[in-house]
Amino acid sequence: MKQNSLTDIQKSCAMTKGDVKHVIEALVEEVQENLANGNKVKLDQFGTFYMTFCCPGVATSAECTVKNIKRVNIRFVPDKELKLVNNSHAATRSPANVTFALEKLEDKEGRSSDGGNSGGNSGGDGDLNENPLG
Repeated sequence: MKQNSLTDIQKSCAMTKGDVKHVIEALVEEVQENLANGNKVKLDQFGTFYMTFCCPGVATSAECTVKNIKRVNIRFVPDKELKLVNNSHAATRSPANVTFALEKLEDKEGRSSDGGNSGGNSGGDGDLNENPLG
C-alpha cells in the first residue's frame, strides 16, 4: 500500500501508519480465507467480493469435478455508497491468485481414494448482470 494512502487514513483515525498497514493486511488475509472457503465477503459501505469459476459444461453430474475448472475469478460489486463520479456503479473482474490442490482422501483403513464430488453449480461466464446477492 502506498505511504500516501496510509498517511491519509491515519489522519482520519487514531492509529499509526503501521497500525493502519497491519489492519489492512489482516483484512486482506481474512477476505482471501473466506473467498477460498466459498463465502461471499461483504464490507459495509464498500462492496461485496465473491468467486466465480469457469468450466466447460458436462452431460452428467459424474463428469463434474474440480479438474474441470479452467479459471477462478474474484468479482467485486460496489455498495450503493461507493459510486463513481457520474453517479454510476462499476463491477470489477480480476483473476484470483487462488491455487487448488487435488488431494486424495484416506479412508479409515488408510487407503487412498479419489474422493467424490458434491455436484453443485457448474459455474458461469461471469455475466456482468448477475446479482451476487441473490
